[in-house]
Amino acid sequence: YARSEPVSRDLEITVDESATDVDQAQLVIPGTAVTREVSQPKTFQTTGTSPIGDQAVGSVYLYNFTPYTLTLKAATTTLVANGQKYSFAKDATGIRVTKKTGDQIDESTATGPIQITALVPGEDSNLPAGTQFQIQNAALGNQNVYAVNKDAISGGAAQTQKILSQQDIDQARDSLSQEILTEAESDLTAEKGQQMRVLATGVQKEVLADTANKDVGTPADDFDMTLIAKVTGIAFAENDVDKLVIGKINEVLSSDKYLVDDAKKEYTASFKSLDLNSGKGVLSVHFETLAAYKVDSGNLTKILSGKTESEIREILLSKPEVDRVKVEFWPASLVHKAPRWNGRITINSVVSDQQ
Repeated sequence: YARSEPVSRDLEITVDESATDVDQAQLVIPGTAVTREVSQPKTFQTTGTSPIGDQAVGSVYLYNFTPYTLTLKAATTTLVANGQKYSFAKDATGIRVTKKTGDQIDESTATGPIQITALVPGEDSNLPAGTQFQIQNAALGNQNVYAVNKDAISGGAAQTQKILSQQDIDQARDSLSQEILTEAESDLTAEKGQQMRVLATGVQKEVLADTANKDVGTPADDFDMTLIAKVTGIAFAENDVDKLVIGKINEVLSSDKYLVDDAKKEYTASFKSLDLNSGKGVLSVHFETLAAYKVDSGNLTKILSGKTESEIREILLSKPEVDRVKVEFWPASLVHKAPRWNGRITINSVVSDQQ
């Protein structure tokens, strides 16, 4: 088994619509102009969620340590505790000054009970008795006013419903855009008779219109979206990339190695620059394949004649180009050495760990 190793190469290749063949010296491959205007409709599943269910309710007492009697409007006041937000059921009026004797608060001078309701349904808004609430009101500012619930805030229960989110719209737009490019690739491949590539970085896309049949925030399990777009760009043939890059690799590959023909040839590519007016683009390519070491078996049959299995292994594994060895005798029950007639020794060389 001949030793193998991965080979990679990074190149910048010019894709040129005026080129007729691969120019390995100048790193140029032919390009094909792409112009399409399409309307792409599709149904998508929604992924957005919105809480529904029951809102927690309860009551609080207000502690007013300002020198004034206060009024707090329900529409402009928010109570906050443990990251949850609540509102008054109605305007809180006549909030008298809370009295203290030393550090002791006169509980009889607190104002309440005042009904509050959680802004969002869910169990997280259920709170134990004795929770202190921060009062947020622009007119009040940072004055020393807060609320405390003497009984638990309860009744919050969570459920969710699926809604159309902005993320759903954005993902649908991206998906439809990619489908336009995939369709362009397929059409060009059929037309050219070879695999063509149309990259997102190799086109300019003008969205003429995109419409969804439902509004963001609408409860829905799915929605329909249509994208009308004009795509202009440059395509190229995969075989041209393979041909050019493999040629460049072979220029510097040492004489004791070769590229394995049927090994995987994989690459990633994106356009570094694009000039549609001149019909050119610079393509950055990262290419990976497999190289194997050449095994010279010309005089091995003579060297191996008459040798035992362990001797054969030792001789072959001493060669740096050999990764591992498999020795077979036939008939196995009778033969335990290689024949002295080297014409009866067969050596097969295969690539080890071919990817």
